[in-house]
Amino acid sequence: MNMKETREIGRIAAISVKCKTCGKVFAMNRREILWYSNMGFPLPKRCPECRAKRRKEREKNEKKIKNAHASQSE
Repeated sequence: MNMKETREIGRIAAISVKCKTCGKVFAMNRREILWYSNMGFPLPKRCPECRAKRRKEREKNEKKIKNAHASQSE
């Protein structure tokens, strides 16, 4: 990210984003936008609740896979 992009993002107070999963509109403040930008991450397309649910499902599936591999090696 160059300095011009950082300055432009710094002027934004907040944005509204529509969740691609549930359709709920959620707000992101300037601090959140800058954090994603500075980390090089794209802005989220899902609301915090859907992201948390998706993360929990992914962790559950990873645990199932890990347990399946452990039982096969016995």
